[in-house]
Amino acid sequence: MSGKRRNPDLRGQTFGKRKVIGVAPPVNYMMRYFVRCECGDVGIVYEKFLISGKALSCQSCSRRDRYRRETEEMVGRTYGDRRVLSVIDAPAGMKSRGHAYVMTECGCGFTAPVIASHLRKGTADRCPSCVGRMMRGARQAGRRVECVSCA
Repeated sequence: MSGKRRNPDLRGQTFGKRKVIGVAPPVNYMMRYFVRCECGDVGIVYEKFLISGKALSCQSCSRRDRYRRETEEMVGRTYGDRRVLSVIDAPAGMKSRGHAYVMTECGCGFTAPVIASHLRKGTADRCPSCVGRMMRGARQAGRRVECVSCA
């Protein structure tokens, strides 16, 4: 051999959530492989990224894992009047649609599931009964109040 490095055949090997399923055409003499993620997503990845561990999952899995981690970090924190008790699956009768749900408890004792991103954005920081009480109190005092959930 004349000093050239022979590329290993990575077919069948697994790197993180990705399994190498074939060899893709090289670009600028750099080896690439077809890979399939656990979620079913198929893509092309450079050999160096597989071996170095920089491409262990597809973009959608990386995003989903990061969002799940961020949601789990919410447990125990308080957003407005709501304290996050736990991370839950989508409540019965509700479609997930990619949202992560958390079980929350309001200061008044009301417990309900809430979409995690709504808590982060501040659009679900009070339970419906607290919002209603606030609106009634403002109306009785003769003040005009903008709806918290519409603002």
